[in-house]
Amino acid sequence: MRVRRSAALLLWIGAALVPSAAHADDAADLRTVYCLSAAHREQVVEAAVNLALGTAVPGDPASLTAGSWTYTLPAWRTHRPADFERACSALLATVPRLVTDEEPGGLPPYVDLLLPVLAGALLTLAVQRVDAAVTRGNAAREALLGAASRFGVTAHEYVNAWIDNSGTPPDAVSQRAFELRVELLKYQLLGRHRAAVDGLLDDLPTGYDLNAAHGGGAPLNYARRSEAGREELTRVAGLVARAEALARRSPRKEGA
Repeated sequence: MRVRRSAALLLWIGAALVPSAAHADDAADLRTVYCLSAAHREQVVEAAVNLALGTAVPGDPASLTAGSWTYTLPAWRTHRPADFERACSALLATVPRLVTDEEPGGLPPYVDLLLPVLAGALLTLAVQRVDAAVTRGNAAREALLGAASRFGVTAHEYVNAWIDNSGTPPDAVSQRAFELRVELLKYQLLGRHRAAVDGLLDDLPTGYDLNAAHGGGAPLNYARRSEAGREELTRVAGLVARAEALARRSPRKEGA
């Protein structure tokens, strides 16, 4: 899907570079793209000032004052299109490539103007995709840290309550264990540290019942519950520490 979207983008950009009889005013569009690009706005304002079409705005070289109004360059083009075209055309006349004849069989001269715009658009797209990936990774790490913390707190409360009363229901800690498993699986889907995630999933119980885990469901006396509870708290602390360490590791991807 990503390949298709990228191919469609490149085809669209390529079509924009090829002259077509169906567009009667391509030259005007190209002038507008060139003059409104961030790299040339200050030059257009300077041209407008030199032509007495407006005055510079101190501290804002990409805006100008015309009459009693101060405009950004796009707003100036909207409200005073003739003045914008005059300043833009004057600027373009200083670009040698634009005033030379097109070489037979060569690319249109305005291609040189669009290449920086194209490069900037592709760079922006690449940066956005990297930022999105970083954002997803950070969100996954925060979710994993939160699930591990909640599991640890709930498990600690359950074990201490179970030591005092073997009939303490394990519903809450079982739910927290399930939530931690879900976040681990999400983390694994991102391709992050799959072997370590698999190890944690193997050690994390799917259901949490200390009566079933110790004694096959038969009631334990207080002394045995105390000993089993201490062991369980140590195990829980280890699981939480592994999950937290996993979330804080470098977000490199691993093979399956």
